[in-house]
Amino acid sequence: MAEDGPAGRRFRLSEARAMLPEVDRLLGEMLAARERAAQARALVDSVRRSARGNGASTRVETGRLQERFDRHAERLRELGQEMESLGVQLKDLDRGLVDWPAERHGETVLICWLRGEEDIGWWHDLYTGFAGRQPIIEEEWD
Repeated sequence: MAEDGPAGRRFRLSEARAMLPEVDRLLGEMLAARERAAQARALVDSVRRSARGNGASTRVETGRLQERFDRHAERLRELGQEMESLGVQLKDLDRGLVDWPAERHGETVLICWLRGEEDIGWWHDLYTGFAGRQPIIEEEWD
């Protein structure tokens, strides 16, 4: 069972692994929402630039596009909150890099997973980050 300590929830390796399908789904949805928001923002900017060039009134169109952007940005925020509520730390959305706080030999560490990896196979301490990833030796966990 995960522990709730002063630094927050700590996960067992088996718990983090059980969460992989949900975390992967959330990452996919977050990437899609961010892409849709970026497309909507680009359209808003394009319409505004065009309006300056030809003097046309585009208030209604930019308003609709802004609403679309706002919807996608809000969805991205909601998904981020959902990820956070699971106790998972999103480190890099572009790469799909996430961490789970855990305990190893009495020290707080982070179980590390990069989207696309078949399984969780790495951990690192709180200070070295991704560059300090070390392979998980199964006998040392859970």
